[in-house]
Parts: sequence; C-alpha cells; structure tokens
Amino acid sequence: MLKRAVEFFPAIKDLNFIRAFAGLRPFTPDGLPLIGEVDKIKGFYIAAGHEGDGIALAPISGKLLAELITDGKPSYNIDHFSPNRFEL
Repeated sequence: MLKRAVEFFPAIKDLNFIRAFAGLRPFTPDGLPLIGEVDKIKGFYIAAGHEGDGIALAPISGKLLAELITDGKPSYNIDHFSPNRFEL
C-alpha cells in the first residue's frame, strides 16, 4: 500500500509509517444510510451506506435491524433510512 501511495504522493517516501488503513466509505445520494427491508426482494434486509460512520453506528443499526426482523417494528422510526427511497 505504501508503494502505491508514494506513486501519488512522492513527498511521503521518507516518512516512517507505523501502520496504515484503507477502507471503503459507501454513501447514498442524500447522505443517509440504508436500513431496512428491500421491497423488491422479500426477506432481504440491508444496513449500509453509513459513510465514515459505519463502525460508530453499527451497534444501533444492528439493533434496529434485528428488532425489525424479529418484532416487525424497530424501537425507533427508521422510515427516513428506507432502502426503498431510491429507484432500484
């Protein structure tokens, strides 16, 4: 990874790196995550598109999704996060 980074930023060639991390930061056009069941694929639930906040929001997203799947309704209104708000 460092070799590739140096190709783009030659100035970092002589820096001493302890560790590096790279990850995807998926996001949606409106900036809100996708949490819920996909209407066109019954039984398919999704929790994604949290941008850089995925790790921080994973516990609550998982809790709400688990409640939706097991109880049919989450303890918080997640309508704004519906994956069905976009054309699939």
